[in-house]
Amino acid sequence: MTGDGATPPDAEPGEVPSADPVAGPRAPDPAVYNALVAGMRIRAVDTIEIRAERDPLVAVESADFEVGIGHQIDGGVLRHRYTVKATFRDDGGVQCGHVHAALVLTTEWPDLVGDDSATMFGSTSGSLVVHPYLRETVSSTSARLGVPGVLLPVLTFVPARPPDDDAPTGTSLDDAAGRPP
Repeated sequence: MTGDGATPPDAEPGEVPSADPVAGPRAPDPAVYNALVAGMRIRAVDTIEIRAERDPLVAVESADFEVGIGHQIDGGVLRHRYTVKATFRDDGGVQCGHVHAALVLTTEWPDLVGDDSATMFGSTSGSLVVHPYLRETVSSTSARLGVPGVLLPVLTFVPARPPDDDAPTGTSLDDAAGRPP
């Protein structure tokens, strides 16, 4: 999935695509979301898939990345599937290899989680939990293929609504950004 809102072809049954990480998630009510996150517990981060190949006769000059996020809600258990594909290119821009990895973040929630809160968590806090694992997987797998120095870019988040420059300091996500609830 590259943020087009479609379910990725390798999605698990019942998996709902999360918001585009570049555009940002739909923001649920901050008080509800913060209460949910406060009671959340991380159960596991599991690597579920690694695939890689490269043409040994071609020098790799660059790498570009595609990242996808989807989630599945099963009662009080929320699973986010994060995928990344690093595509290697030669000096002419032709693909000469790739690394694909998929990880699942499993969390337990004391209350029922809705799609908006699950999407928000997966695109923000969940991404911060999983990113180091994805980064290491891509880096070490690339190095084993003879392509050292391939690193996922630093995570950045775009607010769901533009911030107000005169924002007062607050405790909720909206209060801190100076936005009305």
